[in-house]
Amino acid sequence: MNKKDGRFAAIFLAIAVPVGFWLGMEYLNRPVAPVADVAPPAPLVQQVPSADPPQQEELPAPQQSAVLAAEPAPGGLYKCQHNGHTAYTDKPGQQCDNAGQATRMAPAVTSAGIAPDKPYQQQLAELEQAQAQAQAQARERALAVSDQGNEARRNAERAAHDQLCRNLADEIRWLDSALRQPHDAHMGDFWTEKRRNATDRRYSEHC
Repeated sequence: MNKKDGRFAAIFLAIAVPVGFWLGMEYLNRPVAPVADVAPPAPLVQQVPSADPPQQEELPAPQQSAVLAAEPAPGGLYKCQHNGHTAYTDKPGQQCDNAGQATRMAPAVTSAGIAPDKPYQQQLAELEQAQAQAQAQARERALAVSDQGNEARRNAERAAHDQLCRNLADEIRWLDSALRQPHDAHMGDFWTEKRRNATDRRYSEHC
């Protein structure tokens, strides 16, 4: 092999080796085709026949109307005939000649505090008794408040009277001290008069 052939082989290898390496890397890095997802088989659902709810036995229409006519709905005010007169009552079964012919005028209002199972006269008596008790309790509270106010006023008056007595006693002691000091006749008469007035006031206030 001459020098030219050896140089050509070297150049060929220098070019072929990197090209072959690059082609090999491209082959290894090619994307892999994704595998199609296979959906799992749907679970078998066992159909269970639903049981029909038990049906209530219904009475024929004539029997239902007869029951409703014979037994009025509880509660409320009814109009009926009693001993040949028109009566209004909440107890048609007890105070009507024929409860089936009682006409319901108005239902019982639950929020009004009316109990359908009690006669109106009894409920009225209970209501009046409750109102009387409430009024009595209100009077007792008013009297208690009034007594507390009277006691506070008496305490204030007593405290003011005691303070007045102390002031009169202090004034008398000061006048006695002034009269013992040297003074002229005019000042002596003036202080003596003031002491007499303070003493009279002290006795009139029952100090």
